[in-house]
Amino acid sequence: MAFENRKPGGDGPAAYQRAIRARLRELRARFAQSEIARRTRTPLTNVHRYMNTGKIPAEFCAALVEAFEVNPAWLLVGAGGALLTEVDSGAGRVGGELLMMVEAMDAVARVRLGALTGKEQEKALRKLSDALGSYDRLRERINAQTRPVLKHLLDRYSSLCSHMELERAAGLRRACLQAAKFCDDEELLWELDNQQAMHEHLLGRVDAGLAFHLRLFARKLRDGALKDDASCSQAASLALALRDSGRFVEGRRICRAAIELAADEARQGLGFVELCVIGGSFDVELGDLESGLAGIQRAFGLLAAGQRSFASILLLRAELLAGLCSIAEARARSYPSRGRSRVLLRHACLLEDADELRACVEHSIGTAEHQIPPNEYEACRSRLLLTALTRPRPALLRQFETLGRESPPQVNSPQLKSAMLAIHHAQVARLCGKGAAEAERAQAQLDVVPRDRTVTIDLYAVQARNLAATQQRQALAVAQARLRDWIERGYNALRAVGT
Repeated sequence: MAFENRKPGGDGPAAYQRAIRARLRELRARFAQSEIARRTRTPLTNVHRYMNTGKIPAEFCAALVEAFEVNPAWLLVGAGGALLTEVDSGAGRVGGELLMMVEAMDAVARVRLGALTGKEQEKALRKLSDALGSYDRLRERINAQTRPVLKHLLDRYSSLCSHMELERAAGLRRACLQAAKFCDDEELLWELDNQQAMHEHLLGRVDAGLAFHLRLFARKLRDGALKDDASCSQAASLALALRDSGRFVEGRRICRAAIELAADEARQGLGFVELCVIGGSFDVELGDLESGLAGIQRAFGLLAAGQRSFASILLLRAELLAGLCSIAEARARSYPSRGRSRVLLRHACLLEDADELRACVEHSIGTAEHQIPPNEYEACRSRLLLTALTRPRPALLRQFETLGRESPPQVNSPQLKSAMLAIHHAQVARLCGKGAAEAERAQAQLDVVPRDRTVTIDLYAVQARNLAATQQRQALAVAQARLRDWIERGYNALRAVGT
């Protein structure tokens, strides 16, 4: 076993510090002491002291992990290679074996000694119970040393992700996972999975991120209910992750289940209210406008003014589809944000009104905090569509193709992204008088979108217009019937589509 042997009576805190100090000296043999001081941003005199005497602080251990990619499992308990790049495949097995050993001894220790007969069995069980006590103390010492190190690593990991330094974050993630093998602090382990979910989403690996969100949500349900605001927030994060991947039906199921499972004390927090907003938005996107809009409005009324920015975006989307406000009225509302600007631009592109779209482009694209950056897909597409509405020409099709290659929409599902690009391309082609072939290609992309992914209402509406320029009468009839059904359900903005 890779752990160092500790003699009875010699395994106290001082002996543990000596063991870590011995490993620090191994690092000093690889790296100059001055380099260790410089890269960990620690005074040289302090580094010298840590190498020879006194307590070694967790902050210094964490700094070594980050600066030199030191394997925290090796630094703390001597498991595996000294550097993360040298961690052998047995390091994880060692940690697993220790955990299994402790769990097995704990199970045996619960056996009543009187339940077995014979002095030899009693003697063996007493010895095993003593060994269990020794391993419990060892585990506590390892945890005491690992907790502050893991906490510091998680803070740095989170910071790097927030600043989009994803390559450096990957190194910190490996270090966190190594340290986590020797830590049983549930809050820290939960935070590690939460941060990994965020990291995966930033890397564009949606399915991997969803797997972490599902695991986090399952942890919150261990007690049979969502008992606090953090649990509701985690359910909301899972629902939004499903929304980002186009899995609206699954997201709505999660929202409905979470709302039912929320305990009374959890219903007073912001997480629960936002969960209701997200659930209502799923209803809106899936054809239940009346119930969805009502749910969002109820939840919106419970939010303080400073908490309404996120909810106002989803409320605006519902009200625009319902025809309850015009784009001009929406621009004058409170709570401006980039999310709201995107909603306004997409709706203006749906309506294909040149004056409305021009006003939206001027209001929603720019460098202000609430505006969309000029090089973003939605901004470029809106300007290109405005040109197609006012000065149509074939060259715009080539410009759109370049846009699709260089600044594609941020859609996590490849099939949905392909369908969106094809429909938007066909829209520009139609306005330029060359829409039939592109509309047929867009319909082919739409037909292969998996059944568990939801195509948004505005995409279907734009494609209905596109199909009017083709000979695909059956596809057009289906699209028009879908529009009529939505209009009957209250989606009055679709009346302007005019198919």
